[in-house]
Amino acid sequence: MMALAHAALGGLEINCGCFGTGSVKPGRELMLDGVLLALALAVTVGGFLSHRAGKSQA
Repeated sequence: MMALAHAALGGLEINCGCFGTGSVKPGRELMLDGVLLALALAVTVGGFLSHRAGKSQA
């Protein structure tokens, strides 16, 4: 993600291969990666919180 941010800030049009071979917009790739990272973190935090809530009820 750091390399994509550097490419986006530099105005480069590169293909990182994150979402196929057709994309050459690092800003768009970075946005999609960020959304997926946020979703993964939300699922992980939700899993930990629900596991912790289940232990306190037992």
